[in-house]
Amino acid sequence: MCGVDIVLQRPGPGELPFFDHSLRCLFDLLTVDKFLRLFTCFLLEHQILLCSKTLSRLMIVAESLCALAFPFRWQLTYVPILPYSQLKFMEAPVPYIMGLCYEDVIPEQIFQAYIAALSRLMIVAESLCALAFPFRWQLTYVPILPYSQLKFMEAPVPYIMGLCYEDVIPEQIFQSNVCVLDIDTGELDMPEDVPMLPDRTEFAREVASVLIRFEDHLLENEEDIVKKREVGVIGTRRKEEWSSKRMSRSFDDEVISGI
Repeated sequence: MCGVDIVLQRPGPGELPFFDHSLRCLFDLLTVDKFLRLFTCFLLEHQILLCSKTLSRLMIVAESLCALAFPFRWQLTYVPILPYSQLKFMEAPVPYIMGLCYEDVIPEQIFQAYIAALSRLMIVAESLCALAFPFRWQLTYVPILPYSQLKFMEAPVPYIMGLCYEDVIPEQIFQSNVCVLDIDTGELDMPEDVPMLPDRTEFAREVASVLIRFEDHLLENEEDIVKKREVGVIGTRRKEEWSSKRMSRSFDDEVISGI
C-alpha cells in the first residue's frame, strides 16, 4: 500500500452515502407514491415484508431503504433474503425488514392464515390486559412467541404467551401446569389448582347482558347509517334531476310558455 493515497470522506449535508446500486433501479420498481408509503412504514419501525421472484430486486429495495434513511440506521432485525423454509421467523413480535423470494405466487398463508392467526392472538392477549383495568399485567408478556422458542414456556414464572401453530398444539404444552386456550377450537385446559371465580354465574350474566346491549346498539347505528345513505342518495338524485332540467332548453321553453 506504499505510495497509495487512501481518502476517507463523510457524505456532506445534502449527500447520500456511497451505494452499490443506482437509486434509479428502485424507482423503476416502485412509483414515488408507493415508495413514500413504504418509507413511512420504515420510519415508524413497522414489520416490512418484501416479496419478489428475483433476489436482486429484494436486495435493491431493502438496501435502498436503509441508504435513504441516512444519517439514521435501521438497528432492528434485517433479513433481506429469508429462506423459504424459515417462514416461521415472520411470527417474531418485533419490527423487521425481510425479503421473501417466491417461485410462482406469494404463499397464501402469509397474507391470510398467518395474519389471521396472529391477529386472533393479539386480540385475546390485549383484551385480557384491557379488561384488567385499573390493574396492569406486570409480568412476562409475549403475545406472539416464535415457534422455535417453545423452550421459553418452561420458564418458572407467570406469563402470557401466544403460539401460532400449524396443525395441532404440541403435546408437551398440555403436560405442563399451564392454562392453555385454543382460540380456533375454543378448548380451554386449566391447571387443577385454579380456584373458581367468586360469583361467576352472576358475573357471566352481566357480561352477556352487556354484549346483547352492545349488539343492539350496533344494529341501531347500522340502520341509521343506511337510512342516512338512502336519504342522501335520494337528495342527490333530485338535485341532479333539477340541474339537468335547468340546463335543458326545453325546460326553459316550458317555463316561458307558462308565463
